[in-house]
Amino acid sequence: MKLNIKWIASVMMMVVCGRCFAWTDLDGGNHGGSNWVIAGGSSIASNHYGIGMMTISSGATVSVKSWDGSKYGGVSISATDIRIDGVLDASGAGYAGGNGGNGGFGSASIGASGGSGVAGSPGSGPFGGSGGVSGSGGYDSGNPGVTRPGWPGGYGGLGGYATNGMQGDATTNDAVLMGGGGGGGAGGGAGWNLLGTTSGGGGGAGGNPGAGWIKLYATNTIIVRGTLQAKGLAGARQNGGTGQTQMPAAQGGNLGCSTIAGQSLGGAGGASIPAQCYPAGLGGNGGAGAGGGILLQAGTVDTLGGNLDNRGGGNSLVNGGTLKIIAITLQGGSYTNTGRAYLQQLLPPEPGTVFEF
Repeated sequence: MKLNIKWIASVMMMVVCGRCFAWTDLDGGNHGGSNWVIAGGSSIASNHYGIGMMTISSGATVSVKSWDGSKYGGVSISATDIRIDGVLDASGAGYAGGNGGNGGFGSASIGASGGSGVAGSPGSGPFGGSGGVSGSGGYDSGNPGVTRPGWPGGYGGLGGYATNGMQGDATTNDAVLMGGGGGGGAGGGAGWNLLGTTSGGGGGAGGNPGAGWIKLYATNTIIVRGTLQAKGLAGARQNGGTGQTQMPAAQGGNLGCSTIAGQSLGGAGGASIPAQCYPAGLGGNGGAGAGGGILLQAGTVDTLGGNLDNRGGGNSLVNGGTLKIIAITLQGGSYTNTGRAYLQQLLPPEPGTVFEF
């Protein structure tokens, strides 16, 4: 009799394993009913389910993995009970901001106009902020002795939540979104003076990322004594480079009067004629990212003493995300650090009802 070794191995695996479950912090999966205490410093994402008790202890900070263009950017957790005494943070984990535009370049030609800056790139996502409008270069007006400054680059637009540049959500289901990225600031135009030499414009600042999303489902209770946040960012991508002239160091994007580039992801400053410092245009600021969505759905949601915050970059409510709480029993205060708060009270279930998320 010839034995089928592969068949015997598979049967033995089923006998030993019973029910095998596999999951990872970033890719999610079925936890098989086990408890999950998430360690501080962890980065998580995707759909985690089949959890007994999920806990983030006091003093622990857990972040949501940032959107990489095709995955991550949010986390969904389904458990019997959830307790957060530490921090679960999806701030800046959403759509990326746009790039800052380069500053306008100077010219050595007599009578030539300063170069215009480059427009900023739009922020990413369906509701990314608009890119800043490029600053024009200074020019010869025919008036001897008059210096013509370059125009500043335009600011990048705000990333939006469910609409462009602001909060536009009206949904009443459990859907939440990532925040749109802010638009990149435009480069400033090069300055011009009566000698025809020009100073390079400042580079525009990069746009700022929006926030990711958080969805928590519990059969019994969600308790938040710590912090849940999904904030858009502002100031994460600072001024662009300065124009390249031989003058004392100045802030990035400042009048094209420095050899020192801004420490940022913004556009490069425009090249200038050495030893000149005519008033070139400032690079535009990058737009702030939008806040992301937060959902809490359980039999009882208790947020007394907890901090729930999904405002847009710079703590803006204009482009803040949506906070949704869907529960039979809700214990909590006012929810002011959000672009929109939607609270829905459910009817108690019939006896014997079993919830499955």
